[in-house]
Amino acid sequence: MIVTTDGSDVMWYQGGEGYTDTIKKEFIENHLKSGYEKNKHLWIEGIKESQRHSISINQLMSEKEYDWLHLDVEGIDGDLILCLEQRPNIIIYESMNLSEEINFKLNEWFLQNKYITLTDNGNTIAKKIR
Repeated sequence: MIVTTDGSDVMWYQGGEGYTDTIKKEFIENHLKSGYEKNKHLWIEGIKESQRHSISINQLMSEKEYDWLHLDVEGIDGDLILCLEQRPNIIIYESMNLSEEINFKLNEWFLQNKYITLTDNGNTIAKKIR
């Protein structure tokens, strides 16, 4: 299942060793470039593209009430959090690959929605203050 902010059809990119599959082509390109010598055969094979259906994060979360949300979605963690309608008590996400702009927006979003955050080793935990 592919989860996006709006549930639209998306271009799905596959490359690397499978764990970098994403809707952000540059994420795979950067991964392959950073380990070029090790992944030379994967770089030569290229990145495969296909059109896929997705489900919106809000549609997925509307099925029941969630107490926590753990994201590791190859570069779109911040986009998904910023569009959340439901506010789980705990949100865990990979923050190390997010842009400065998205991290700034997330900090503002967490303040406005009464969360405290802790970032360690490239991951962030946000806990809702009651």
